[in-house]
Amino acid sequence: MLLVQAILDGIMLGGVYSTLALGLSVAYGVMHIISWATGETLAIGLFLAFVLVNNLGMDPYVSIIFTFIALGALGFFMQKTMINRIIDRSGDRAGPNALLFTAGYGYVASSVLEMIFGTLSRSANTAYTGKA
Repeated sequence: MLLVQAILDGIMLGGVYSTLALGLSVAYGVMHIISWATGETLAIGLFLAFVLVNNLGMDPYVSIIFTFIALGALGFFMQKTMINRIIDRSGDRAGPNALLFTAGYGYVASSVLEMIFGTLSRSANTAYTGKA
């Protein structure tokens, strides 16, 4: 049973990594912008799902829908309010400026998450893990 759980964990983690890689690849391929804040955006989504599951008692699979919508709205907001302004001002050389912006956003996001949740690791207690 433990082997099956390890295989499933590996498949799920591989899915997360491949989704991040796909997002980075599409962002660079379409807009020629490298985002250093991809990991921090993932952390925001993971902590949002953690709060939805542990504090609101939501099913983990249902929390995926709400987290997807919230991160999509965050990405849309960042694109429309910040990234587009950088592209408009910089023209063809938007890459370095956008890279610096996403790096700064990443540092701010990770610091805010650290202030809110601390530095200890967290886990969600659900009926699927047998700890609910």
